[in-house]
Amino acid sequence: MLIEFKTENYRSFGEERKLSMVAGRSRIHPDHVIESHGRDILTFSAIYGANASGKSNLIHAMRESRDKIVSNHRISRNSWNRMDDSNIGRTTGFEYVFSTESGVYAYGFELFVHSGIVNSEWLFDMTDGDKRVFERSVGRIESDLRDADYTNILDVLKGLVGEKSEELLLRTLVKMDNTDGSLFSTARETMSWFRECLVVTSAGEDVQVSFDPDRDTAIK
Repeated sequence: MLIEFKTENYRSFGEERKLSMVAGRSRIHPDHVIESHGRDILTFSAIYGANASGKSNLIHAMRESRDKIVSNHRISRNSWNRMDDSNIGRTTGFEYVFSTESGVYAYGFELFVHSGIVNSEWLFDMTDGDKRVFERSVGRIESDLRDADYTNILDVLKGLVGEKSEELLLRTLVKMDNTDGSLFSTARETMSWFRECLVVTSAGEDVQVSFDPDRDTAIK
């Protein structure tokens, strides 16, 4: 379940913008709220605004970042915020906070869209505090996990993604499907959420959603 999405330096968004699905204090429609790992999450949200206010760009940000994660599709080369020419030298960022049956996670990455080079990437387990599954920056990969000896593996991973790589570390971890340990199992669970649970559609497309076993609704 999506809890939060953030993006920065993408199209019309210069500074960070956030979509939050965390429920407020109002309980007018309690059937629109689901509890997930101690958090009250909305099952539905609407975005309002004038024409050219950025509504479509938020959907573009989610679609392009998901496609980068799942299929390694390149983020549009000119999608940095062009209100200021200096933004071409800034990273463009995306972050998702989401829940699965086993926990709550935050995954995100920053890259230079003009070159496609990934500058940083992170995955945190937020189920009980903030446990760093991995954190990647230029020439560095670190993890707080201690259920296996990841010392040599992290050195290998640094060589695989490189310092000027367009490949996400998450995708590299998932490809190592015969490797055990929570570093890899959490990466696989994260990728499964993006592949199977995050569906991004455009206006005019139909999508079937299920909020609970007794209520299925077609949204058009």
